[in-house]
Amino acid sequence: MNWKKKLTTTGLATVLIAASTGCPSDPEEIGNDDTPVFEPTLESFEVSPAAVTSGTDVHGDSVQGEVLLEWEAEDAEAILIFANDSELDLSDCAPADGGDCLDGGSLVHEPDEDTTYRIEVLSDADADCEIDDGEAQNTDLCASDSADVEVFAPALLSLDREDDRFPQDEEFAVEFEVENARDFEIGIVGDDGALEEICEIDGSGVCSRPDANSGELTLSGLDSSITLSGWAENGADDDLGMVDVGDVELTLHPEGVPVIRYLRATPAHVPFGGETTLEWETEDSEEIEITSGFSDIIETDLSECSEIDEDGQGSCDVRFQDVVLEDLDSVSFTAVAFSEDAQESDPFEISIVLGHSPNIEEFDVTDDAFRALPADGGDIELMWDIAHDPTHLVLTADGETILDTDDDTGVEFCQSSGPECDLSSDVFAVEDVTEPTTFTLTATSPIGSDSASVNVSVEGAPEILTVTVDGHDVLDEAAVVDAESATLEWTTEDADAAQLARADSPEGGCDSSDADWNDVDDFNEDPSGDFEISGLDQAEECFRLTASEDEAGQSASVTFKIARAPLLTSFDVDPTTTSPGEYVTLSWEAPFASEVGADSPDIGHINADHLENCTEVGEDFQGSCEVRISPGTSASDVTFTLHSIGFDGLESGEESVTVFLGSPPEIDLFCGQAESDDQCGSTTVALDDVEDITLEWELEASNATEFSIVDDGGNVEFETTDPDQTGSIVVPDVEDTTSWTLNVSNDFGSDSASVTAFFGPVIEVFEINGIDALDAGTDRDDAVEIATGDADLEWETFDADDTSLEYGDLDAEATSCDEVNGWTEIATGGADDSHLEAGISQNGCFRLTASNPQQSSSVTVFVRNFPYVSAAITTSESSVSGEDGGSVTISTSVFGAESVTFRARYYDDSEPGEEDEPSSTELLESCTESGIGSEAVEDNVSCSHVMSGRTCDGVGVGGACLGWSYDPPQGTELVEYEVCVFDANGDSSCDLTEPGENVEIN
Repeated sequence: MNWKKKLTTTGLATVLIAASTGCPSDPEEIGNDDTPVFEPTLESFEVSPAAVTSGTDVHGDSVQGEVLLEWEAEDAEAILIFANDSELDLSDCAPADGGDCLDGGSLVHEPDEDTTYRIEVLSDADADCEIDDGEAQNTDLCASDSADVEVFAPALLSLDREDDRFPQDEEFAVEFEVENARDFEIGIVGDDGALEEICEIDGSGVCSRPDANSGELTLSGLDSSITLSGWAENGADDDLGMVDVGDVELTLHPEGVPVIRYLRATPAHVPFGGETTLEWETEDSEEIEITSGFSDIIETDLSECSEIDEDGQGSCDVRFQDVVLEDLDSVSFTAVAFSEDAQESDPFEISIVLGHSPNIEEFDVTDDAFRALPADGGDIELMWDIAHDPTHLVLTADGETILDTDDDTGVEFCQSSGPECDLSSDVFAVEDVTEPTTFTLTATSPIGSDSASVNVSVEGAPEILTVTVDGHDVLDEAAVVDAESATLEWTTEDADAAQLARADSPEGGCDSSDADWNDVDDFNEDPSGDFEISGLDQAEECFRLTASEDEAGQSASVTFKIARAPLLTSFDVDPTTTSPGEYVTLSWEAPFASEVGADSPDIGHINADHLENCTEVGEDFQGSCEVRISPGTSASDVTFTLHSIGFDGLESGEESVTVFLGSPPEIDLFCGQAESDDQCGSTTVALDDVEDITLEWELEASNATEFSIVDDGGNVEFETTDPDQTGSIVVPDVEDTTSWTLNVSNDFGSDSASVTAFFGPVIEVFEINGIDALDAGTDRDDAVEIATGDADLEWETFDADDTSLEYGDLDAEATSCDEVNGWTEIATGGADDSHLEAGISQNGCFRLTASNPQQSSSVTVFVRNFPYVSAAITTSESSVSGEDGGSVTISTSVFGAESVTFRARYYDDSEPGEEDEPSSTELLESCTESGIGSEAVEDNVSCSHVMSGRTCDGVGVGGACLGWSYDPPQGTELVEYEVCVFDANGDSSCDLTEPGENVEIN
């Protein structure tokens, strides 16, 4: 059964307990009699943490922090502890080191206000401590100490706007209020669930000032939906008063943009072959589109689910196919709403449960012996195995209800899975069956129900009396062992022999029909006895003991489980040093565990949602997860703790790992300055002559542990392990173009920046028809592709006195500018841009060179043409008879084409939409032209499309037509034409007739 155990250590029922009889080595006599009295000693008194939370949190839940009081004392006859002068009950004190609370102990207390704790250690239980200003006055009888604890209310955060719509690209405000917060931050939530953008408060650009506890968040320039959230901390040490990102959210939408308010399905549980009704409500929407990735099992055409009424609402019925799919348990639908001007809403997704009615695949007694009980009756066990996830079970005995899983009085009788019955597969014990009985099980889910019955008679059978594993009675619950072997002991009655079988634990439990039983070969088969079970190397394993008698061949069986206690053999984090906003990977090895539980005392510094996902243990008992350190976390240590969870929720001990947090160094400025310059502020320095170069830097903070400036030849100009936050060095006599790179790093990351001094020109911009040619190359695969015709070239240079532009022709088969036979210079007049009037024939290369008296640099680019349809496609007719046919002439002009093709596209819709595909297409082969010309010239082309209409394929007796042919295809209501052009290289482009030039079929 699923029991969770908690160990509680009980302290003193009273602290007025006599001290031990051991005597101190150096007693001090006090008083007039001969009785030695010893001064009490308070060795220590600690209270932690120093600040806790108490009150109602942002969710409306009551939260209460705890403090731990710990002390050590000597020669105490009594101990008293006060909280703000109210004496605490010490009956729950936990003694330290196995002694009693007079020598030392601890106590947990929950303060709900600022509290001063005071401890009094008395050598006489009847003594008066006489405290003045917190100090004991009669120290011969009393020792005391005190400690203060602050109590903070939980932080609260609220966000509010009268309307959830805001004007696009304009400024708007959201009201906020923060209470009890030492620090907070508000912003826009990104896709990863963290704050992505920090908003602006009252124009200050800051959202985290603790003194700004209310006001307006000013946002602007937004044109899509956003979600606002934030975090806040109250300053307590227990993190109970935190507001995490996502605890408070406000979703806002732009005005005029369509929004889906809801999409829902009724019912939300549907059988295969059944039906559900989708309903929706939108705003600023003309139409809705609903899609599903499960269209192959949906009979309804979802394109019909699109209408929105004047109230923004709509609905449609969706029916599912009656199929058998065991691995499908839900179906999702996604809706997108569209406005009149085709703006789209954010997607809205829902899922419904789709499946079959419960199917009772097995309902029986767990052992055949239960079918025929002894004459005086006995206890039996009923088992079931039910497919398709029932949600409610009712079990009756001759019509009387003995189990109802919706009735709390019955569920504790289920045997194999704890207080709550496993509705799909479980065992139910029935005591004192003394007469023939019919048991009926009914399984129900929101999708349907099923029933089955089993009969039990009363005769005589062997009986298994006791079964223990390592002394643990396994007839009541599983045995949990710490080793690979355990001792089984059993006793039976009226049995001649016993047999033991074992099986891996199936999903349905040890009584499941899926269990694969194998006899234990070396079992001694005694009707009563003991046996050493070995090889217990599984997290859970099932065993079945069967007692049998020879005369009537009857038997009795019991199944039980042996589980291994969960372990945690390793727990690691990688990396062990990182920066806020980065991810770390937790990994573990947890033998015999079904899952692990991760936690952290620094929960405010990590993404708690990520930590909740750290639960899985694989078949090799290993697992890992990624956790993000929250952005903005200050440099500190973050600790993660982990424990493994095994059978019945048993937990292992806890292991911890620590990540050391810091921030990488950041370069704010790295610049170069020549002697002739007025200031440093550029990453490029132009030099006319040999000069000294001053390299300056500014760092965000002095947190770099490695700092170096290296030139492009690998020479170190300067390095240190303790750099100044700002500084400079002088590189003397620079006479060649040189680059220097500043590299800074520490354990948490690195940064770099570069400065270049140029003795020569640089081509900074080179564009061909607006395409960046600096990113292109000299090979065909890296070419700039432009439409056949003129080319517009623009460039910008740095430190150049002159520029030249050259063009090189290439053969059609050429693949690289290396194959240019000769270059032709194009006059530029020294301008910064040029327009090439002549067309480029198929392929060509441009070479731009910038120069000054010292040197030059150049860029070479491969340019490819593609042909295109250069004029609108026109048709000679606007309509043709579908019965009689007709002829349509299609005309247009093409540029740079070597060949052209015409294609007719037939639609069975007179007004097809942009997304509609034609019902069929036809290549007009009689209009295909080749050899038009490969030069960059414009050619007029046309095609005559003859449609014959309806024609008879053959005439039979009496002149009746035996069959009809249709050109265009029968049912065509509209013809659209497509013209495609190709050049000698196979490059191509296509164009379609505009709607006004399409031909209607009457």
